[in-house]
Amino acid sequence: MLFRRITGMLCLAMAMLSLAVGLFPGGELMAFNPFTFGFLILGLMLVVFALVLLRPG
Repeated sequence: MLFRRITGMLCLAMAMLSLAVGLFPGGELMAFNPFTFGFLILGLMLVVFALVLLRPG
C-alpha cells in the first residue's frame, strides 16, 4: 500500500513537470511541435496512471 502511494505521488510529480514543459516550452504558451506534443501526451498518461495507483481501496 505504501509502495502504491509513493509511486502515485512520484507519477503526479513527473506529470506536472512534463505538462509544464509541454504547455510552456521556452516560456511560450502552446507552441505546437512534436516534442512538446509528446510531453503533453506523456503528462496525461502519467496522470491517469497516478490516479489508478492512488485510488482508494
